Amino acid sequence: MRRRLIQVTLPFLLCSIPVLAAGAVAAAIEVPAREFYLQHITWMDVLILTIGTVLFFLQMLLTELRPANANTCNMGDNGNGDARAAAMDGPAGRGPSGQSGAASISTLSSAASASVGGAA
Repeated sequence: MRRRLIQVTLPFLLCSIPVLAAGAVAAAIEVPAREFYLQHITWMDVLILTIGTVLFFLQMLLTELRPANANTCNMGDNGNGDARAAAMDGPAGRGPSGQSGAASISTLSSAASASVGGAA
């Protein structure tokens, strides 16, 4: 149920907002003003409306054609609910040197302070 809500219902509702807003604006325009606009429409108006419509539908089409895993994040938490620490850890909770994330950070900070001290 939640997956369907996230993958189908919410995107549909969010994509329908511009269409509903355009309908609300069109309905709010008084009839004589709307008739005047439609009788005096120029090629520039047609060009702007056409390009906007084409870009909107192209964006919707490309959204549907994206890979299924394009928006997934493979970084989970490390089991204790600390997703930030898990994001700093490498594969299996280990940094590039095989140390845990905290050890990697302390190694990096000591190396940075050594390079700053050495440069002075």
